[in-house]
Amino acid sequence: MTRQGFAATAAGAAPALGAVAFALLLLGGCGPRLEREAPPELVGRWTTAHPVYADRSLRIEREEVGLGVGVGREELHPLEGVERLEADQAGASFRLHYRDAHGTEESLDLELRFGAPEVLRLPHIDADWTRTDAAPRT
Repeated sequence: MTRQGFAATAAGAAPALGAVAFALLLLGGCGPRLEREAPPELVGRWTTAHPVYADRSLRIEREEVGLGVGVGREELHPLEGVERLEADQAGASFRLHYRDAHGTEESLDLELRFGAPEVLRLPHIDADWTRTDAAPRT
């Protein structure tokens, strides 16, 4: 290929590359959306009968998350946002973003399985968590 032919090909490819870059930029914005408040299906106090975690709890409110750390103690953290990662008829997965006591942003992944009762699963804990108080339904 001659220099002129290469230059013409490169010049013709530039608008196409720009269009591809623009499409990737748009698709990047199509990922999970960060909601400011927890959705109603997560709100409530969740506990488990698993012997290792029976004294623990997870309390999710619209704007905060409480981590039950045993012996009736709970650490409250402001909720920075919630991502709905996946959803289908069987359930949905979420990522909670919150700030710890030192102001560091942390995240907690949850999987909610619909049914009676609804079951919450945490990826790093092999236990079913069920809601022990009524969740406000909107």
